[in-house]
Amino acid sequence: MTTQVIDVIDTCNLACPYCFGPVNSKKRMSLSQVESKLDKSSKYVVLTWWEVLLHPEIEDIIKLVYNKWKKIIFHTNWILLNKEFLDRNKKFLYRINLPIDSNIPEINEKTRWKIHLKRIKNAIDLVKNSNLKLSITSVFCSLNEDYFDKLADFLETIQPDLWRVFEFKNVEKLKNADYLTPNQDKIKFFLDYMKNKSFKRFEFIASDSEFYSSYN
Repeated sequence: MTTQVIDVIDTCNLACPYCFGPVNSKKRMSLSQVESKLDKSSKYVVLTWWEVLLHPEIEDIIKLVYNKWKKIIFHTNWILLNKEFLDRNKKFLYRINLPIDSNIPEINEKTRWKIHLKRIKNAIDLVKNSNLKLSITSVFCSLNEDYFDKLADFLETIQPDLWRVFEFKNVEKLKNADYLTPNQDKIKFFLDYMKNKSFKRFEFIASDSEFYSSYN
């Protein structure tokens, strides 16, 4: 079962310290460009890259992909996510991915954004009330490594369909980010802690994963 990832826009409304993407380059794909990229052999299409809801034609892109494949995984940082958008588009979407790095406000503020955590429960409720699958993405780094067990406890009560944790890696596109590299003993503690947790699906993406190969 193959999954195709389409990066629709190079613009974001956050400034996460570990982000290795372009900073508000204003580049975005047109409808025709998205259509030309679609791979007929793919079962799932992931619409992603910095903040997809900033794309002025994102709803047209969603409908285009739906009409071809019907399986859309939608990545958003949920700052712009609202009930009106979901009411219009939930029938076209399969799963929504939302990010959180800590359920402790002052920790999440260091990695994501000051207001970001205040919207988490509302965004999660919006997705669940729309009967969509929910996935959560987190980045394990030095700023939150002491608090991942608390995040696990919090997310266990929510029961996302998938929780994917990425170990921070200082790739070439990042500069002066070595301070974000996590302690390996703390990663081991977290993974041992997860052995006693009950999640529908959990994945840990290590820093030596192929995921990072294209960013070196």
